[in-house]
Amino acid sequence: MLRILVTSREPLRVAREQTWRVPPLTCPASGDVSEDDVEHAANYPVERLFVERAQAVQPTFSLTSGKVQSVISICARLDGLPLALELAAAGRDCWRRPKSRND
Repeated sequence: MLRILVTSREPLRVAREQTWRVPPLTCPASGDVSEDDVEHAANYPVERLFVERAQAVQPTFSLTSGKVQSVISICARLDGLPLALELAAAGRDCWRRPKSRND
């Protein structure tokens, strides 16, 4: 028996398809969170999910004042979709500090 797991925003309308609607998480509006208000940003489920997934890849990752606006922007661009957030946070090694030539 062949089983396939597919993710999509829309049903594929194939035989025996099972669908689960996963609503987007609420993203803060661009002016709702100031750059230095890390605690307020961390109260949003969308931000918490992103941080948890980023920490799975980079355990030392934390939401800092220097990263708040970037994370908010990423979450908003991905429309708060949980799967997209998980893939973006876990699939990139962008949270490590680049090595300098002297390292």
